[in-house]
Amino acid sequence: MSDVRGAATGAERVVPYALVFGVAAFLLYRAEHFEFVASADQIGPDSWPKLVLYMIMATSAFEGIRRLLTASSAQSAPSVAPVTESPFEREPADMRIVFACVAASLIYLALFEIVGFFVDTLVFMMALIWIGRFRHFWAALAISTVTTLLFMLVFMRVIFVALPLGIGPFEWLSTSLMRLLGVH
Repeated sequence: MSDVRGAATGAERVVPYALVFGVAAFLLYRAEHFEFVASADQIGPDSWPKLVLYMIMATSAFEGIRRLLTASSAQSAPSVAPVTESPFEREPADMRIVFACVAASLIYLALFEIVGFFVDTLVFMMALIWIGRFRHFWAALAISTVTTLLFMLVFMRVIFVALPLGIGPFEWLSTSLMRLLGVH
């Protein structure tokens, strides 16, 4: 009896990583052409995207090479031990979860400027946690709040990214939180 997952060639197992590598390389090319006025005392707005893209490319290359090497060694040496599956391979992906996450991401992007970073990210994280079937409301709220505040601190105090404040009461909430966190 043959294993369907074992029938995939090394190249087929590498395609997703090659695609991610290619997209990251294209975005890195675009980031190389950012137009901005450089300041002597701060890093430019191109530094962080470049760093992230280099990390994505390195991770994709590493995993692609690893999969090529493990595929060739698995095909050349017959396995004596039974194939063990990870919990993620036991059941097929529930596409409703995938589509719900994509929809939540699109809503997040659509509301970003209106409700501001804090409210939008907090609600987005709560939605992802709920979609992921974690049903402890207070724990999810605490995780979302702390993580969102940490993101705000990192983006505004370390990376120096201006986050959207929102409109009306959302702007007031965002500026109050910024004052509370010592971000000006």
